Amino acid sequence: MKSLVVLLALAAATLALPGDAAAQSGPRSFPDGLTDRQKEEVRELLRTDGDIRWVFKELPILSRESRIAARAALAAWNLDRDKYMDFHTALMESRGGLSERDILRMAGNAGLDPEAIKAGSNDPAVEQALQRNSRLAERLGIRGTPGFIIGDQVVPGAIDLRTMRQMIKELRERS
Repeated sequence: MKSLVVLLALAAATLALPGDAAAQSGPRSFPDGLTDRQKEEVRELLRTDGDIRWVFKELPILSRESRIAARAALAAWNLDRDKYMDFHTALMESRGGLSERDILRMAGNAGLDPEAIKAGSNDPAVEQALQRNSRLAERLGIRGTPGFIIGDQVVPGAIDLRTMRQMIKELRERS
């Protein structure tokens, strides 16, 4: 049985919903809100347990800039999934406020067409995806990033490797 781990995250994107085949091949990277140690713990979990499906949802909550970055990340995912990760990494490694100009420059540096990213960011489907993600987070009681869902359990906030493994073990025992 596949264990579903959903991470609601800033500027880490797929439009796939839990259960979609596309979600299984989605990007494996991390949102703001996770410390380096937490990122490594999630990597370790994914490395050592091949029976976990990892799904991202954009949840821009911090600022106007985070919404611009989330829209651009979704546009990048929709336009060129092979170049998405370089762009995503640049967004996550940036410090300080990001203007739309900065974001588009990063897209260009990642090999994406900045004008296509700008146009894709304005696609109504991108806004609809962000609205769906916000409604989902609200229903789940997640008010910040990260937020995890393991099976039917919601964890608003970061979670350590030991706790994740225990929750997954309990989920598998119930199934």
